[in-house]
Amino acid sequence: MINKLWALTWRLFILCSYPLLVAMRNANASDSADGQQVMTTDTIAQLAQSHTTSLIIGACIVCWWLGSIIGALYPTPDDLKSAEIRPWLRLLICLTGGFAAFLWVLNSDGVLTLLTPLWVGGVAFVAPHLIQILPTLVKARLGLGGDK
Repeated sequence: MINKLWALTWRLFILCSYPLLVAMRNANASDSADGQQVMTTDTIAQLAQSHTTSLIIGACIVCWWLGSIIGALYPTPDDLKSAEIRPWLRLLICLTGGFAAFLWVLNSDGVLTLLTPLWVGGVAFVAPHLIQILPTLVKARLGLGGDK
């Protein structure tokens, strides 16, 4: 399963990076000198300013998938979890949590900022761990259950 996740991540990275490379090539076409492509910081800055929203959305997708994969593979401490969740279900929970965080930011703020990818990746990472830890915390706070 880990090999399939890495293969999927690699394919998504290629899929997301290809439009960026095409845009950079088109931006550099006007800056060519003597038939050679010249990459300057001005063209990168111009590309970043003209495609700010799409770059932030791309960063959200990358952080979402990275947070989901790491969250699905990272183990929850044994003394806190009340039930075991299968890895494929953990990945599904991570993906759903990251997507819900992205929609929540769009609904509440209405604007994508540079912190949005971190928020989406962080929620994707934490989502399955919260689902495993919440029953234990509720039982401890309310005094339900045995020795836990």
